Amino acid sequence: MHEVVAALDVGGTRTKISYQGRGILPHGRQTVPTVRYPEAADTVAAVIESVERAIATAPADTKVVGIGLAVPGIVDEEHGIAISSGNLAWSEVPFAEMIQEATGLRASISNDLRAGARAESASGAAAGCRSAMFVPIGTGIGAALVFDGSVWAGPHHRAGELGHVVVETPGDPCTCGRSGCLETVASAGALRRRYREATGEDVDAAEISRRVAAGDDTARLVWNHAITAIATAFDWADTLLDLDVIVVGGGVAMAGDLLFDPLTAEFHRLTGRDTPIRPAAHADWAGAVGAGIRAWERLG
Repeated sequence: MHEVVAALDVGGTRTKISYQGRGILPHGRQTVPTVRYPEAADTVAAVIESVERAIATAPADTKVVGIGLAVPGIVDEEHGIAISSGNLAWSEVPFAEMIQEATGLRASISNDLRAGARAESASGAAAGCRSAMFVPIGTGIGAALVFDGSVWAGPHHRAGELGHVVVETPGDPCTCGRSGCLETVASAGALRRRYREATGEDVDAAEISRRVAAGDDTARLVWNHAITAIATAFDWADTLLDLDVIVVGGGVAMAGDLLFDPLTAEFHRLTGRDTPIRPAAHADWAGAVGAGIRAWERLG
């Protein structure tokens, strides 16, 4: 019987569950829909139910001894509280305490981006690096920072808001209240919107990347515009922080060389520096893997 933690990464549409032994040993994975309700309290209850189901459906040769939960938004990881989430609309949710009451198991709570950074720093594209920035590019864009091997949250638990760095003036309005933020240019939603505005056709970011590869001129213009914006934001961050590596994950990173080759070239053209830009080794599972790492750290 293998002792594992059940590590859940709660996304906007899917929750990924990883059963991890010590040393990030995998003993099974599953993906379930994220259930969202108009009322935040109901969504919170659904997350607790997902934790309980994850325990009940663990692989037969495992024993779940702890829980790791990664959620979006501002998170006080030390006290296990989800302070706020724009996408899931909750506020000041003491998840660690609620999970322990529901399951009898000790729980740790992570911000999803910082969980991903932990995974990449421990055994992924940033392994062995003293400093790194982990940047998932998907529905939104965020970042998590690693210094001296430790993830840095900042005194107010909100370090890494790279998606709200202004890269265009004037620019499109952003949900944060400003205009020209990186998210308005380079997120999956921004790619979709800009291609639709140019062509009248509504296709997702994955299809846009396929059309870039196929020689679609409009797709290429939208794609290259996003790459320039990302490189500009990376220049800003690396100028300030002097990073060993920048690790890119999320759905847009699944485009592979179509993203990384021109992005690296544009970044190096802007900066004259050779800071490497690498794809996330754990891909979409970085958040779950990092939540599991945190859970084992808390268990001791």
